[in-house]
This record gives sequence, C-alpha cells and structure tokens, in this order.
Amino acid sequence: MSVGAEDAHEKMVEHLRLAETALQANDLTEAENNVTRASMFQTQINDEDLKIRYKALYARILDKNNRFAEAALRYYDLSARPNLTSSDKAEALQNALNCTVLAAPGMHRTRLLKLLVKDERVFNFVGFGIVQNMSKEKLIDPALLPQFEASLKPEQKIKDKDGNTLLENAVLQHNLLAVSRIYKCVSFDDVSELLGIAPDMVEKAVTRLISTGSLAGEVDQIERLITFDEPEKKSPIDWNSYVISVCDQTNKVNELISAYHPEWYAQHGQAR
Repeated sequence: MSVGAEDAHEKMVEHLRLAETALQANDLTEAENNVTRASMFQTQINDEDLKIRYKALYARILDKNNRFAEAALRYYDLSARPNLTSSDKAEALQNALNCTVLAAPGMHRTRLLKLLVKDERVFNFVGFGIVQNMSKEKLIDPALLPQFEASLKPEQKIKDKDGNTLLENAVLQHNLLAVSRIYKCVSFDDVSELLGIAPDMVEKAVTRLISTGSLAGEVDQIERLITFDEPEKKSPIDWNSYVISVCDQTNKVNELISAYHPEWYAQHGQAR
C-alpha cells in the first residue's frame, strides 16, 4: 500500500469510527457528516471490506433518519455485493424491502418497488405480498401487517403524535392512492368504511397527500367528498437503470457537499 493510499485508508477508518460513535449516540447529523467525509477516500483504497463497512453504515444512518428511499437503494446495492455472505445479503435485501414499504409515496418508491418485484431473491421474504400490492396499486390487506411489522427495527416502530406507526401511515397512504384508482369521486365515510379508519383520519391523510403532490385531486370539506384527478400517463422508462443512475448521482452530490461544506450541509442538507 502506497503512502497516499495508506493515509487515505487511515482517514477513512477514522471517519467511519466517528460516524459509528455518533450513530450510537443518535447524533445523526454528525454521523452523516463523518460518513460522507469517509466517502471521499473510496477511490484511493482497495479494501473492499472497508468499502462495504462504509456502505452499510451510510444505509443505517439514512434508515434511522427516516430517509427510507435512499436507505433502501443503498441496502439493495449491498445485497448484490459478491464478497458478502449469503446471510448478510439476505439481511440487506430484507432491509431494502422494509425501507421501500416505509418510504413516502412517489417516483423513487415506485422505482424501488419495480426493482423488488422482479428480484427472485425476495419472493419468499416477509413483506413480499405487501410489495406486490404496492407495485400493482392494490389495497393492502391488514392481515399482512403483523408478521411484517415484526421484521421491523425498534426505531421503525415509533408512533407519531396521532399514535400511528410508520407502517400504519405508509399503508394508509398507499391504500388511499389505491382508492384513487378505483373511484373518481368518493365520500369520506365510504373510504372510512372501506379502509376501517375514522373519517377524520381519511380527510387528514388525503389532504396531506394532495399537498405534497403525491395525489392529484380535491377535498370538499362541506360535502365531505374527495374528487380524484386522472393520473398523468408517462412514457415507458427503464426503471431499473434509471433509479440506480439518478439516486447514485444524487447521493454523490450530497456526499461532496457534505464533505466540503459540512456546516452548511448540517444546516440545510437535512431539509431535502
């Protein structure tokens, strides 16, 4: 190992150590700052085990920070690494599946779903039925949830101020999107009965989805009706290559910004 490579190796190890320590202390900002600094030395080292340590750590940081789509992509990348054991690959793949289910609705989750439903390795995994229904935009049967929830990490089971878990919110949002494929116009009460939730929760969730652009439609609070717009038709895209390309480029930009401007990134980077 050359002097330059040895120095890069030592710096990468040190930044990963600091990131791991920060993650254990639940200081996610410091953890991400250090892991992105570590990424700057990847091209200067040939230690594949260290590179995998970096990738796994970054995935865990994103996961714990509820940035599930980004975490899912990194876990999925890990699951294909040839120098991982079969059990480690399976764990990374299960983590990728779990994070995909928990991710916010949108094009990134859609593309991840398309990757997973075509991957024969996950056909017998816990939660594959949920992934299938999400990919096909079908309603998710609540009976599928208990076993899947048991596979989640403790921090993925936290509840929001309304007492709902991340999984419950993710499934509710998906089911509302599925309802929008069935109905053009529907009342709060009908959706409430269909999904087994309170009408007020229906209104709140639909309003949130519309405001974030995840759902096209309008809410009539007086008539208590939801009117869904027709989804836009998009030209076919090779999702497998596109998702990897776009997300990889985005991650690289984030890593460069964080490494060279950590203070700015700590203040502004988490808002994306």
